[in-house]
Amino acid sequence: MNGENASESSYVSSRETALQRLAGEYLEPMRRSTTPVVWLTHPCPSIRIAALFLVGSEWTITSEIRDACEELAFADADSQVRGVAISTLSDCYADTRDRRVCRRFAELAVNPSEPEADRLAALQGLYSIEGILVLAWPELQPGFRFPGDVDWRFVQQFLDPT
Repeated sequence: MNGENASESSYVSSRETALQRLAGEYLEPMRRSTTPVVWLTHPCPSIRIAALFLVGSEWTITSEIRDACEELAFADADSQVRGVAISTLSDCYADTRDRRVCRRFAELAVNPSEPEADRLAALQGLYSIEGILVLAWPELQPGFRFPGDVDWRFVQQFLDPT
């Protein structure tokens, strides 16, 4: 097995372990579900996180799923769910240049009362939604510091009225 296949196999194994840990006995019913939104709105935070991991990889992204992810990203009571949902939502809108969602992410990124990890995830979401290649993301460059090194003009363009 070459290095790339071993790395991919390790990722799949780790992902499966995480899903099992999060969802337990619910994982298989989640995978077979014809109504995935039910799992995104489940009362248990670990089930919601597992459901977010299934979005896009095992469940087709629909408008109903996007709406549920947006609700989780901006309103879920659990901070871990919100963090995972921010990343999942940016995947749902990758390369779409959706101005409404970009505005919501920009509002989150500039809000100093939000957790720094969520603000950074929102910034990364902006790049993803705008279709900017990951290798060009400034925060992935050596020595980058948040919030001091952020290009706030980039973020501000989504907050300015059009």
